[in-house]
Amino acid sequence: QGEFVAFDVGTPRRLEVARGHFARCPERFLTSTKSATGRNANGEAGTKLDASRRYAGVVLRDAAGRLLFQERLVGSAVVLCTFGGAVHHGESDRSAAVRELREETLLRVAEDDLSVLGELAQTDPDGEVTLCTFFLLDDPVSVDAVRVSGEGVGVRPLAPAELDKAPLTPASREAAGWVVG
Repeated sequence: QGEFVAFDVGTPRRLEVARGHFARCPERFLTSTKSATGRNANGEAGTKLDASRRYAGVVLRDAAGRLLFQERLVGSAVVLCTFGGAVHHGESDRSAAVRELREETLLRVAEDDLSVLGELAQTDPDGEVTLCTFFLLDDPVSVDAVRVSGEGVGVRPLAPAELDKAPLTPASREAAGWVVG
């Protein structure tokens, strides 16, 4: 796990982050301990980021209001994360989100079907900074419509009340918090 710090927008102020999980703070965004930038759920900008990598993730929800996460194996443990992946050179974050969603779920959506949730940056275990942009697919999808392919091993729907105890990656937990408030 990387080292994460939450900042108030415009005013760096360290917030406590326990065991790699982010505090729920919809009015704030997460950034690495390196100089970084991000946008919170309200679109407010922070300081400049020198990110070496970019990631685009998509939060899905069903008609019942549950959020849908990709199950991935890490060693022998299952972790839950948003659908997404690396942004390729010359690709926009939004087009990467559409491509990754198609690759990982076989869902075909248009760029206009995605709303920006926010951005956060994280320092990965190798010391590299990754800027993560998260989107919400505007229309609900059925769990049965999601066909996991690629790195995923399944789809897990979670009600908002189940998020706290679920084995979510820290960045996915923050993105989920932006959706449920």
